[in-house]
Amino acid sequence: MLSRPGFCGRARLPMRTITFIGAGAVRILGTIRELADGRGTLVGAELRLMDPDARRLAAVAALARSMPEVRSAGMRVVDTPDLSRALDGADVVFQTIRIGGLDALLADLRICREYRLHGADDFGPSSVSISVRTIPAVLATARAMERLCPRAWLLNY
Repeated sequence: MLSRPGFCGRARLPMRTITFIGAGAVRILGTIRELADGRGTLVGAELRLMDPDARRLAAVAALARSMPEVRSAGMRVVDTPDLSRALDGADVVFQTIRIGGLDALLADLRICREYRLHGADDFGPSSVSISVRTIPAVLATARAMERLCPRAWLLNY
């Protein structure tokens, strides 16, 4: 069982519940595979997948459940569109969201191209636009975590 170091001298806690916010993104499957194939450290862990897009969430959850690594690790995959349910008691929260979706990113990149500026989701004016859209959502997740899983780690990617 994977455990995390104590904070300010507190005891180490096992990680048994891992939540993915923005789980409608297929790219999380690589992370799930790596977690499931982690030398037995997360055997029997619960993976909670949350996304407001029910169709995409169902597709990614079905793919995660069918992964040989997930099945052999005995991991339970739970999908929900409800943030509170996804966060309740979580040990680790991965947040992978794109507020405004692909349309917003393409608009940012188009504006950069129009003014001959470097545009990408991690550098330049377009990254500022992404941050302006995303920071309020990250703060909302952090506030919900304070209530529902105050000892969990938040990993944003």
